[in-house]
Amino acid sequence: MSYFNYLGKNIYYDVAGSGNPVVILNGIMMSTKSWEPFKESLSEHFQFIRVDFLDQGQSDSYETNYTQSVQVELVKALLDHLDIQKVHLVGISYGGEVALQFAIKYGHYLDRLIVYNSVAYTTYTLAETGHLWNQYAKEKDAHKYYEATIPVIYSKDFNKAKQEWMAARKKFLTENTFRDE
Repeated sequence: MSYFNYLGKNIYYDVAGSGNPVVILNGIMMSTKSWEPFKESLSEHFQFIRVDFLDQGQSDSYETNYTQSVQVELVKALLDHLDIQKVHLVGISYGGEVALQFAIKYGHYLDRLIVYNSVAYTTYTLAETGHLWNQYAKEKDAHKYYEATIPVIYSKDFNKAKQEWMAARKKFLTENTFRDE
């Protein structure tokens, strides 16, 4: 297990393989563990770097409110810690938002930028959803957490067409969210 200190907090990261560095930035409900199925294949060709943001996975929590700029600076601190000057940066969802902000501020670090399933900015509705996520996470209420997160991520058409899949997903997530804590 590898950690580095950022703002007095322990930040978890994992490095596997060698070659051009690829840093993966997680979506809000993800962690470094989400990328485990890809670790072997990606580390064959790249230096594959995973990191848990503040309040995510195996990294420490941040007790006060903050903006995504804190996570942007966390990414820069990780690159500096690893002495990396150029990187392929990949961001999904929340990680994509952080990656876009990183690109604007620290574009000279980037060799490639890949962003998917993301938005250029956080809308009011998305921000309110985030506040509910945080509230229910603190309460460790898996059912409320699920209802505030998963159904709103998918379209109404998807929710209707994939009712069986959504029910199975709900069962899995509510039984496993906050279980390790």
